[in-house]
Amino acid sequence: MKMRQMNINQMIHNIKGEVMYTQKIIENILSNDLRGAREVTHTILSAKLTEKINDAYDEIAPTVFGEAKKAPVTDKDDDGEGMDPVGAEDDDVDNDGDSDSSDKYLKNRRKVVTKAVRQDEQVGRASAGRQRGGEMTFGVRKTEFKRADPEERSRIKQRHYANKERQTRDMEAERKRNQRERERKQRERGMDV
Repeated sequence: MKMRQMNINQMIHNIKGEVMYTQKIIENILSNDLRGAREVTHTILSAKLTEKINDAYDEIAPTVFGEAKKAPVTDKDDDGEGMDPVGAEDDDVDNDGDSDSSDKYLKNRRKVVTKAVRQDEQVGRASAGRQRGGEMTFGVRKTEFKRADPEERSRIKQRHYANKERQTRDMEAERKRNQRERERKQRERGMDV
């Protein structure tokens, strides 16, 4: 497989023009080498897609990551003297020089967090934990696990460990996919030189 991939990479590097790519794909199909045809097609499409994405990125990036448009400054906005003293806050919460949706978001977020903190203080940590679902054991509430009969506990544990194993496999597969993608990009960069 590696030898075939190297040959395809060399072939694509050496072949110039899309007509030759098409001819090579057709030759692979006619010689019943469908895998080779698929790999050449995939490599060509990946290169074209990368090129288009890079073009779009170059076009869009300055507006997205560059200087953002600012909302108009009003009298109630920042007075330009840095942070506001406690009790004398203005509408510019994030002190960026204007009052806009980000300031509204921050005001609301602070209000919600303050309310949650007060509620936790009033209710107490233990009962607040129970309100949010309580302590968990093997992926279920601890009280539910304790009430279950031995067979049900066994099923809960099996399900829990099966889920853990599946998550581990998925994470490993994702890690391998990312590694292959990094290697593919490195090979492509090597071909572009």
